[in-house]
Amino acid sequence: MGPRHERVVGAYYLDVDEHTPISGFVLPALDLELRDTYRQYSDSESLYGQSEFDLLDKLTLTAGVRASREEKKYHYEDNLYARSSVFSNPGSAPFIANARLYDGNSNETLWGGRLELSYRQTDHLMWYAGYNRGTKGGGFNAPLGGSASIPNSEIAYKPEELNAYEGGFKSDFFDGAARLNGTVFYYDYHNYQGFKAIGTAEEVENYQSTTKGAEEEFSIRPMQGLNLSLSAAYIEMVVKDVNFLGIINDRHNVKTPPLTISALARYEWPLPQGTGNAGRPGGRQVFGPAVLLHLQLRLQQDPRLHRRQRPYRLHHGGRSTGVLCLRQQFHG
Repeated sequence: MGPRHERVVGAYYLDVDEHTPISGFVLPALDLELRDTYRQYSDSESLYGQSEFDLLDKLTLTAGVRASREEKKYHYEDNLYARSSVFSNPGSAPFIANARLYDGNSNETLWGGRLELSYRQTDHLMWYAGYNRGTKGGGFNAPLGGSASIPNSEIAYKPEELNAYEGGFKSDFFDGAARLNGTVFYYDYHNYQGFKAIGTAEEVENYQSTTKGAEEEFSIRPMQGLNLSLSAAYIEMVVKDVNFLGIINDRHNVKTPPLTISALARYEWPLPQGTGNAGRPGGRQVFGPAVLLHLQLRLQQDPRLHRRQRPYRLHHGGRSTGVLCLRQQFHG
């Protein structure tokens, strides 16, 4: 059998008309209410392709590219109404004035790609190294109650770009009963979309950011039904030049603790078989239920939630009105 060659090509289309219900807050001292309305039209098309083929008997190259176009139109307004009839009959509340109005649009062409080499040293050990470029489209913030903390110049934010470098190994032994995997990685973000909340104002801003770290995972199945695993991860994510209340400094991501250690013990066993209905009169189905015992220990240098943002995939996973994907496999 000749060298293996597998490829995937596809197209993706997304169309969204998002109209946020009216929100706002009351100014009781003035007997007034501020109401916010938002509307955004999004239109996105993309083409992607990926090929995987054997350069040598044990060496495989994976290469892919994705090109997309995203168009967005955004409308935001904050209006002032008399409060007298807001609760009894909101539709009849007298309109007083427009407090704030913003219209924006964006048209972006984005591209991403993947290049990876994997070397199968033996049937039980594989080494790999790769580069991924990912993108995330830009968008618009939605100020609450005409919030002055988000001026018009900061409502729009730019697309995010990621250059990710990663390498590691995957192995198994004891006839597949045990696995040991390890990886090191470095992520370089341009216009990283960071989320900031001050009081009632929530805003996405663009920053420069880097993430570096390493992960190690060991798992073993010493007997039927028993699974044990131990993993450790070191991650350092820095977001640069963050302005917080006038103080500009580099900051660590609050949801990414530097050190995480996890241990897991899981045991499952079958119960005696029984019979039951298969969902229609006279139907019978044999089933074997199982009991699962799951114990997990997680130690973190920081008690907040651990989150490592992975590079973006070429295959889009969002809602869509049309997706086309073709897969072909060849043996020369």
